[in-house]
Amino acid sequence: MYCSTGGVDPTVRKDTWQFMFGLYPFLSTAREREVMSAEHHFKYHQLKARWKTLLTVRASTYVDATRSSVVTVFYCRQPINMKDIRKAVRIIDKDVPRTDRGHEYFKGSGNPHLSILRNILITFAAFHPKVGYAQGMNDILSRFLVVLDSEVEAFWCFSSYMETIQTDFMEEGMLRKLSGQNRVVGAPLNTDFTFELFVCVAMLQNIRQQLLNCRDGTEIFQSVSG
Repeated sequence: MYCSTGGVDPTVRKDTWQFMFGLYPFLSTAREREVMSAEHHFKYHQLKARWKTLLTVRASTYVDATRSSVVTVFYCRQPINMKDIRKAVRIIDKDVPRTDRGHEYFKGSGNPHLSILRNILITFAAFHPKVGYAQGMNDILSRFLVVLDSEVEAFWCFSSYMETIQTDFMEEGMLRKLSGQNRVVGAPLNTDFTFELFVCVAMLQNIRQQLLNCRDGTEIFQSVSG
């Protein structure tokens, strides 16, 4: 009744995604969902506050005793690698401004939805150290944010979805993809190079057919830049 060639009908898409992507169990009652919603909000804002406090304190040359003790409590609950999170923040800050700027939801200078996107990505990276942040996650998250229009719900649905595809953003998953590409290109690929170069090769493999259809250097440059 609510299905179409474009997927779930837009009028019920948000409600459907809440169940499809693990925000609520399918058999939960309305009352149970109210309780879970409150828990989701509390937990998310706690997680976000932790990395924000840590980044603020670590960047400051002076920390008072009260503030320091709060950070210690947060840090002991779940260790955060500050080096990794700073690296993630640098990449996220480059990717977020380029995310779906043609979409009405993200258009305009100083769009608050971009700040929300940034907060979610950093929160995810901080508390999922095995995965962290990788380019492309911003595009996946943007879909959740557009449909759900909620920072908290987008975070939990995105996190749930990432559990099923996280290996695609890790070295082992990319190696598996490249091994599959060996059969496509008909020759073995040398993977004895840095991870950064490896990522570049993986990205080029994804647009291989598009590159083959290019007629000149200008079109190749446009394909790679786009």
